[in-house]
Amino acid sequence: MRKFSKKTVAVAGSAAFVVAAAGVAYAYYATSIVGSGTGTATPAVNAASPLTFASSAITGLVPGGSAVSTTVTFTNPNAYAVSFPARTVSVASVSGPAGCATNAVALLSGTANLTAGVLPANGSTTITVPVAMADSITVDQTACAGAALTVTYAAA
Repeated sequence: MRKFSKKTVAVAGSAAFVVAAAGVAYAYYATSIVGSGTGTATPAVNAASPLTFASSAITGLVPGGSAVSTTVTFTNPNAYAVSFPARTVSVASVSGPAGCATNAVALLSGTANLTAGVLPANGSTTITVPVAMADSITVDQTACAGAALTVTYAAA
């Protein structure tokens, strides 16, 4: 039978100890990562503001005359970019002085297309809408002459 030297026994014993320690450490690591906890989550508030639009003043409208160009500016009030689909912008209604208080009297029309795009944070884009006033032989439009008219647009 062969006898091992003290040096060989020491090296073999040290190696066995290292292997055993590594096994214990792995077992401790693998089995000690357990637990439970409780908590609550609050959903983020969607503070997004819708795009707004405003138009320029319209002057020079004449019943049966040429269309007058007006601009409609779309603004993104958010601190981040917002994408939007294509829209058709058109005259929706008109209000003004007595005798020209509705579009049934003023007979305004106008349409333009807003192409789809992305408005940067706090950015804006402007389109031109040609607005015309139709002439009528059945409606008295005298009160509309030189009157300040408020035009409301719709983006559909």
